[in-house]
Amino acid sequence: MGLRACRGCGTRVSTAERVCPNCGVDDPTNRRRIGCGAFLLAGLLILGYSYLAAPWRWTGPSPPPPSPGPTQAATIPAAVPAVGPSDPNQEQARVAFRVVLAHQVPHAFTLADLQQAAGAQGRIVYRQNDPKDPQWVYRWSGTDASYMLATVRPSGFIEVQLRTAGDVVVTFNNTGEFYCDPLDCRARR
Repeated sequence: MGLRACRGCGTRVSTAERVCPNCGVDDPTNRRRIGCGAFLLAGLLILGYSYLAAPWRWTGPSPPPPSPGPTQAATIPAAVPAVGPSDPNQEQARVAFRVVLAHQVPHAFTLADLQQAAGAQGRIVYRQNDPKDPQWVYRWSGTDASYMLATVRPSGFIEVQLRTAGDVVVTFNNTGEFYCDPLDCRARR
């Protein structure tokens, strides 16, 4: 322990004593320590309560979104008008819509996912330039899907026929209708 000078009489007094034994004056440093500690404690309590009452507080992780069941229809965005490709042998269909029977090809939810499952290179196998019903038919083949045909019309209607490795044929379109054989399952949006 150290010595300090008394503020009343100036004599050297031990820091452990609260009152000067010579003149009886209190030590102001002890009162300052208690006052500062109380002030800091009150400040921390105010900050803690304001954090708990704030609207931006952390509420924990959000629950994961529900995964679509095998027969649950997924949300399909509105049809986007397709424009005929300028060079049909180089173009690939770029249409984002949900596959209703996604369990037939695991992790396939868009046409791009099906293209990847069926092989990266799709080729146009049929092109009809009929003014009443022009269409382009794309074909892919690969390991997860025996083949996939996508018919794209400028009106925005797209129909995809997919034969999985298990010989299940799934036909669906971007309006929410689908059916599959030999399971004979049918659904309408």
